[in-house]
Amino acid sequence: MRTKIIVCLLAFIAAVAVNPRQAVAQKLSQNDLFYHSIHSPYSNSLNPALFPMDKHFYISLPRVSASLSLPMSYNDLGLQYDPNRDVTVINVNHILDQIKENGFMLGVEGEVTALGFGFKISDFSFSFSSGARTLASANIPTGLLTFITEGNAGGNQHIDFGAKQIANVVGYGYAALGASFKIPTLPITVGARANILDGVQIATIDNLSIDLATAQDMSSLTLSSDFMAHSAGLVNVNVTDSSFSFNPQLKFPRNLGFTFDLGIKATLGIVDLSLSVLDLGPGIKWKESPITIVPKHQETTISFDGVDLTAILDGGSINSDMVDAYGDSIRNMIAYIVDDQPFRYSLPTRTYLGASVTLSNYFRAGYLFMGQWNKGMLSETFRCNNSLSIHANLLNWLEISAANSFSYDSKSFSWFNPGASLTILSGPVQTYISADYISSIYVASLKSMHLYFGINIVL
Repeated sequence: MRTKIIVCLLAFIAAVAVNPRQAVAQKLSQNDLFYHSIHSPYSNSLNPALFPMDKHFYISLPRVSASLSLPMSYNDLGLQYDPNRDVTVINVNHILDQIKENGFMLGVEGEVTALGFGFKISDFSFSFSSGARTLASANIPTGLLTFITEGNAGGNQHIDFGAKQIANVVGYGYAALGASFKIPTLPITVGARANILDGVQIATIDNLSIDLATAQDMSSLTLSSDFMAHSAGLVNVNVTDSSFSFNPQLKFPRNLGFTFDLGIKATLGIVDLSLSVLDLGPGIKWKESPITIVPKHQETTISFDGVDLTAILDGGSINSDMVDAYGDSIRNMIAYIVDDQPFRYSLPTRTYLGASVTLSNYFRAGYLFMGQWNKGMLSETFRCNNSLSIHANLLNWLEISAANSFSYDSKSFSWFNPGASLTILSGPVQTYISADYISSIYVASLKSMHLYFGINIVL
């Protein structure tokens, strides 16, 4: 029976964690140390089938979490000091090469958990949590840098500048209600959670592409563009043909949505295997001041048959008709349509696959695979990470945890991304602080970090 359970669980893991449609994976900057924690109820937020060992009731007081991912570290800038001129020299070509090689991704996430609680009765457990999250990221298409540094001359070249989610900012509140059940005849616990969401503000550029093609004889240049932008929430963005204006509104938002979390855990002696998928569902429907901006001539291609300087100058004077003609062509290419219909926007879907070994309730070692689809499971961008962690419970008054993640970002492996946490157990009160992920112990090489702290009451 146990062999069948393991085989079924691994098959389910493979079906969820591996998606052949996805683009090459990117690195996910987190260790999620508390997933395998011995005492912390924070693990329940990452898998609704998990509950603190030997505990029957907990209250989560406000928890603050923040993460930052930079596109490059201080060392990556390649700054050099010139003693002859007493100045620091910036090598722009070096910076552009770094971005082309490693990409340019700036990410900021923040979360405040207002209040949560959970309790266990026999084989059942129940949980509730509420709070607010903010997600923000920005990305520079590397194709744009290739054009800037290498141009588009010579031969019949075609460069695509397309990139998914050029920039996005999403803020929303949530309330979640979950339950889990241990199957009496099997060492398996299953859990589920419903998340009610209310969007506060969204501003995104989901698609931006500019295609250029140069003829072999370089006599013509063909351009076409495609883009999509969304905005909604308490800041009303008024868009006209020539201007943008912003009008903040003070009222309770009504951009409602929902997602579901699913989890499973199998206990086989001292070994625990677990899997969870978070934020499955349609996401938030944005109704407050929604706008969607798309190209007016999405399929239109404008051809430029070269520039006749003689005709433009016209014997020493600029031919305004010729200049206006080129200006009209460019304006036609970037002309847009504004739609004010409500729209849905999916949240990042996360998956966790964990395995741990626990010895006498005082020591635990674990492995964790973390994956994230940036915009629901249909997203083309998948980010992932792997981590190993150890957790030591010192006489039920102190829990110390440490982890290190290793990942592959389609170009190189990153082997050293440590994290550590400290939980002080003072009677029923848990006070914890964590540097969950630090890309380098040297400040000059630091590119990513994830920090959080909070208080629990556990009985």
